[in-house]
Amino acid sequence: AGVVATSAAPTVRVHFKVPGQTLSGISITGLEVYNEKYKPFKGVKYIASAGKFVVRSR
Repeated sequence: AGVVATSAAPTVRVHFKVPGQTLSGISITGLEVYNEKYKPFKGVKYIASAGKFVVRSR
């Protein structure tokens, strides 16, 4: 009692960014730059983001 059944499954849309993380687990351990006169910056910036991510329930 008190539970209403719906005929359509709800859809949830989300957008997110997670700075400093990758969803795949890929990481950079080194980078070699040749024939350049400038010294490259040693930092790496990671960001995980979703453009359109849809979750459908049954």
